[in-house]
Amino acid sequence: MHPATRFFIASCFVFAALSTKEPINYCIVGFGILYSFSVKSRNNFNPTKVFARMLVFAIIVLFLLNGIHFHTRTINVKGLRIVGDASVRFASVFAATLWLVKRTVKEEFYALMLSLKMPMVATLVVFRAIWFLPHIFKRVRDVLLAHKLRGIKSSNVFRRSLALAPALYAIFASMLLEICDSSVALVSKGIWIHGRKSSFIQLRWSYKDWIAVGTAGAIVILLIFKGCNFA
Repeated sequence: MHPATRFFIASCFVFAALSTKEPINYCIVGFGILYSFSVKSRNNFNPTKVFARMLVFAIIVLFLLNGIHFHTRTINVKGLRIVGDASVRFASVFAATLWLVKRTVKEEFYALMLSLKMPMVATLVVFRAIWFLPHIFKRVRDVLLAHKLRGIKSSNVFRRSLALAPALYAIFASMLLEICDSSVALVSKGIWIHGRKSSFIQLRWSYKDWIAVGTAGAIVILLIFKGCNFA
């Protein structure tokens, strides 16, 4: 499937979740979260656990900010409504982003940016930012494994943080040096030369893309003409 089709489907999903009222929006968001968790990742890493922790942390923070009267130690009913609405907004974007991250490989995304005629500086910055996070997590896991083999205790979060803190500078420095080296390699290969590139994936539309875009667009149009209210 074309990566632009995936972005369009994800945008339609977020629109459907935000434009319907409860309980339909909760069903849409719940289905999106379950599907994004269960779908297989096409990349070398699986970000499901990281995204799940982010989602749980965000909902807990929203509940603590709006759902409790701390001076009376009671539940804020109006605040719970705010927590529910904010959770739907965050969770819909969360599910769409997780699905895109798991189903779009970086080579496809790079080819999409080149096909959209984006400036090469912006393309390289975005591509490197996407590349940076999973490699940071991989380096962190390697450092923790090395510490564990040396006998350093890392049974809980506090001990892992103590073991990892002295190595953070070396981790980030090595990543920045690797980015500089790859930038020099790209320049030497003529990345700034205008014209067609031959070393990236050629993206092509298929009948599956047209069916997916047509279905998602029809759902959005139906929501608009129905007044965005199915409750």
